[in-house]
Amino acid sequence: MEDFSQMALTALRQAVARVMEDHRRRGKPVAIWKDGRVVWKIPDAPRQDGETSAQCETGGSRKGGF
Repeated sequence: MEDFSQMALTALRQAVARVMEDHRRRGKPVAIWKDGRVVWKIPDAPRQDGETSAQCETGGSRKGGF
């Protein structure tokens, strides 16, 4: 049986994958931390294994809301 910290990490990864996929499908940017600042990016298409890549294909830093 997995220990609690491994279970929590697995749950976090699954939640992030679901959010990234939802934003990718809708064409909505996600906020990520890059080079010491927040930037808005549109997630890449899902990888072959079904997970969404942490890399992003388009977008850039944005100020304010959507």
